[in-house]
Amino acid sequence: MISDNQAKDEWCRHGEVLENEFIARYGELLQLQINPEKATNKYAPDLTHPCGIADLKTQATPFRTAGRYGIPTERAVTFNRKDAVRYYQNYPEIHLYFWVRFLNPSVIYTIGFDELVPILKDAPTHTYQQRKGDTSGNARESFVLDTNQLIFLMEAT
Repeated sequence: MISDNQAKDEWCRHGEVLENEFIARYGELLQLQINPEKATNKYAPDLTHPCGIADLKTQATPFRTAGRYGIPTERAVTFNRKDAVRYYQNYPEIHLYFWVRFLNPSVIYTIGFDELVPILKDAPTHTYQQRKGDTSGNARESFVLDTNQLIFLMEAT
């Protein structure tokens, strides 16, 4: 596992491994595949589905301080503010999949970005103290979301 939470390049490489694992396990069932554009653009959305593009947000560890935002840890997922801005500007039609791996069994949620925008307007924001002076591209803030606001797809093994 990656020991430095701020090691963006390592986390991006690990994210690619998780995307491939997700597709191997659930791609056929959910009609998803790796976005072919990722072969030439590492910033392209992760996935495609019959209706367009999608991105995978893997939550491997609980957000332990979620309670301070009024959300139980087991229902909290984070969503980077910088991703919200990028989607709003470039991919307003994108669909999101949240793979919550810290639960047993893991759980998959989904939501269209257009459905998420109104939720973000009221969502609490967490500022990462250790990233205030970050120059490697890490998100400095994330929205803290309650999975009750997302669409439950399935328990995953």
